[in-house]
Amino acid sequence: MATKRKKAKKRAKRSRTQSRTLFPSPDSAHMGPEELDALRQSIVGQIPLPEQDWPPRFAECLEEALAAAAVGQTELIEELVMAMVASMPPDIQERPPLCNASAAEVLREIDSSEDPGIITKKAQRALDLDPHAVDAMILLGDFATDEAEQVAYYRRASESAPHLDRELIRRVMPIARIHMASNLRSAGRLTEATEILVPALREAPEDENEVRVELSSLYLWLGWFDELEELVESTDEDELGVMAYARALAAFAAGGASRRSRALLQFAFELNGYAAGYLAGRLPMPQIGDPLSPEQQFAVQAAERLLPGLRSIDGAMAWIRN
Repeated sequence: MATKRKKAKKRAKRSRTQSRTLFPSPDSAHMGPEELDALRQSIVGQIPLPEQDWPPRFAECLEEALAAAAVGQTELIEELVMAMVASMPPDIQERPPLCNASAAEVLREIDSSEDPGIITKKAQRALDLDPHAVDAMILLGDFATDEAEQVAYYRRASESAPHLDRELIRRVMPIARIHMASNLRSAGRLTEATEILVPALREAPEDENEVRVELSSLYLWLGWFDELEELVESTDEDELGVMAYARALAAFAAGGASRRSRALLQFAFELNGYAAGYLAGRLPMPQIGDPLSPEQQFAVQAAERLLPGLRSIDGAMAWIRN
């Protein structure tokens, strides 16, 4: 167990969630104009894309979250930053391209500081050169202004994967699927996010732990407890303890505070006990600028994935607290 914990913490440091700074406490008081302006600047500084080049939905989400923060509802800020950072288009120059050479050449010309309209035109040109250009479809989905259009492009990208080289599918496609699923999750399209992620279990059966973690949190949120149980049973390693908590919460949702649910929760505590404080509401989610120990970072990452599903289960937070 100690070896797993050490490995998990090391990987957690590399996680994209680590790149986020921290979030206001859900219990914080109403914010005044100066505090809101400081919060806004802090969020803008965390997004690795100039504000003028954000997709339209980014600005809308930011204003909605700040309006909620003004009246003390700061939980949206946590979800906003997580979603915005996760939805940044992956840099195809840092990995093998998911398209042919002609399309890849066009996509390499894209500068993230360009107007979104120019980016989508170049992505469409790449797609004209390669009808199965997964990278182009993902970019078009990333910058779509309509949710239905985004889902359609992501589905095309998912369905085009079999046209790629098998080794490329194994090495790169799961990363692309996590990116698409993160965007769909932030848009509330949970079923579609699950649909995009599931094929990664076949594409990279020996290296898909992050996919399993994301899927378990989606299954919990959706209430798909049979699928969650099957996923956990087929998983050898649960680095963040997310699947263990999800399994315990599913057992509680199905049968209340039973002997089985308590035993599963105790096992989750053993994997990542610090996360229980955030899940039970005893510990507020960290505020912007707060330093975190590796143990806290490890726990916050787990809590971020579990809280949406936990909140959908009546009495779950009190159960964990007690």
